[in-house]
Amino acid sequence: MLNAWTIWWNAESLSHGLSDYWNAPIFAPELGTFAFSEPQPITLLLAPLVWLSGSPIGAYNAYLIASLALNGWFAARLLRRLGCHNWVQLCVGVAVVLHPLALRNVEAVQLLSIWASLWTITALLDLHRDPTWRSAACLGIAFAAQAAACLHHALFLAIILLATGWTVIPRDEYIRTWKALAVAGIVALCLLSPVVWPMRTIHSQHPLVRDPEVVASLSATWASWWMLPDSWLARAWLNFRGTESVANFPGPLLPGLVSALLATCVVACWLFGSYRSGSRSGSRQDFRLTVAVRLLFAIGLASWLFSFGPNVAWGTWNPWNALSEQFASLARVRSPYRFAYHTQMAILLLAGMGAEFVWRWGASISQSNRKGATLLSGSAIGLVCLSLLALAVEHVPGQCRLVYPPRVEQSGAKWVEFVAMHPAQGAVLCLPTAAGDSEAAHELSTRWMLYATRHKKPILNGYSGYTPRAWQQLNLELHRQGLTDAVLQTLNQLGCELIVVRREAGNFQEQLEQLSRLSEPRATKLYQDERFQVWRLAASG
Repeated sequence: MLNAWTIWWNAESLSHGLSDYWNAPIFAPELGTFAFSEPQPITLLLAPLVWLSGSPIGAYNAYLIASLALNGWFAARLLRRLGCHNWVQLCVGVAVVLHPLALRNVEAVQLLSIWASLWTITALLDLHRDPTWRSAACLGIAFAAQAAACLHHALFLAIILLATGWTVIPRDEYIRTWKALAVAGIVALCLLSPVVWPMRTIHSQHPLVRDPEVVASLSATWASWWMLPDSWLARAWLNFRGTESVANFPGPLLPGLVSALLATCVVACWLFGSYRSGSRSGSRQDFRLTVAVRLLFAIGLASWLFSFGPNVAWGTWNPWNALSEQFASLARVRSPYRFAYHTQMAILLLAGMGAEFVWRWGASISQSNRKGATLLSGSAIGLVCLSLLALAVEHVPGQCRLVYPPRVEQSGAKWVEFVAMHPAQGAVLCLPTAAGDSEAAHELSTRWMLYATRHKKPILNGYSGYTPRAWQQLNLELHRQGLTDAVLQTLNQLGCELIVVRREAGNFQEQLEQLSRLSEPRATKLYQDERFQVWRLAASG
C-alpha cells in the first residue's frame, strides 16, 4: 500500500507540473517527506493509468507484473547477447522471473526491478567489447534506470561494480575503456541529478543513521547462506538427508540447489581453464562468455561478502562499519542482506552459462568420430535439458497473502467525500495512529494514506523508511496520554484543523466528546456515520 501511494503521488505531482514534488502530503507540516522512502520516479510512466482509473491500485498491479516480465526478458537478452542457446535463454529467464528472494519480498515492488541491473551488466559487457561513446551512453542510461526504479539497488550495484568493474577492462584497450566509463558516469550523473541532489540535501537535515543492532539483525549470516529456499527439490533433498532448512531472518539466501550446482560447475571450469578461449584471437563468442563468467563471478562474490554487513570482521576491524563512516549513503542502509538480490541473480545467470557449456560440450562430441560419441552427446544434451527444466521451475512460489486496500468507491466512505469538500486548509489527523513498528501497525498508517489519495488533504500520519522525530514524539504522546492540553497545543502548532476518528478508537471519541462540552469547546463534530467521525479542532487562544 505504501508503494501504491507512491505511484499515486508521482502521478499527482505530474498533473501539477512536479511542483512541490518532494513535499508529499504526509507527516504534515514536515517538508521533503517524499525523500524519506524510495521515490521511484520511473512510475511517472504509470500516471495515465492512475488518471484514467482514479486509483493507484491497478497501476501498482500492472507495475508489479511488468517488473517480473522485464526481469525475465532482460536475463534472456543478456544470454542472447552472449550467444547462448534459445532454450538456455528461456529457462534462465523463467528462473529469474521466479527469483526466490524477490518473490519472498514481493510486496516491496521497488526491489523487483532486477531488470535494470541486468541491463546495466549487459551494457557493461557491450562496453568491454566496443568502448565507444554509444556503448558508454547506454551504460549510463541503464544505471540511471536502476536508480529511477530503486535507489536502494542502484547504491548496492554501484558499490558492487566499483569492486568488480576492473574485471572487464582489457589491457589492450585500457585508456579507451576508462574514457568510455567516464562518459557513462557523466551521463548517469546528469540523468540522476534532479533526484539525487534534492534527496541528499533533505537527508542532510535529518539524522538518518541506523541502529547498529538493527543493521546487524538485517544482515546475512553463515547459516542463511547454507540453507536452501523452500522448493519441491529442496524438500526432497532435505527429506533424503533427514534434516531441516532452518535459518533465522533473513532466512535461506541460496537461490536453489540446481542453480548452485550449475554455477559452481561453470566457475570451476573457468578457473581451471576449460571455459577460456585464451585470447581475443580465439572464438569471439567463447571470449565474450569468458569475460561474462569472470564478471558475474566477481559480482556474485562481492555481493555475497557485502550481504553479511557488519556480521563479518577481521579482529577488531569491521569493514562495513569502516565504509559506513566514510560514506553517508552506506550508513543509512538498514538491510545489507539485500545485496543477496544481486548474488542470486549472478548465480542464476552463471547456472545458465553452465548449462550452455555442457550443451556445447555435447554438441562438439557429436561432431567427432569417436566410438560412442552419439550416445555420449545425447546423454549430455539430455542432462542439460533436465537441468534447465529443474532450474526454471525449481522455485515455484506459493500463494501470496492478498491485501485489501480501502476502496472508497465500494465501501461507501462518505466521510472521505466530506473531508474533500470541506474548506479547511490545514492538515488532518487520523485516529487511531500506528502503535509501534510492527507490520500490522504500519498497515493502519498506509490505509490512512490511501484514503488521503481521495480527499487530497495533507495528513499528520504517515509511513516511510524514515519517520520524522516530531511525529514520533507526537504519536508517543497520543498513545500515552491521549488528547491532552499539551497535545492539542502541539496539534495547533502543526496546523491540524480536522480530526478523523474511527469508531474502534473509542477512547479518542470520548475525549473529543468531552472537549466539545467545555464552556469554550475545543472540538466540534462535523460529520458522523456508522464507522467514522470528523471533528474540527478549535484554534488555541
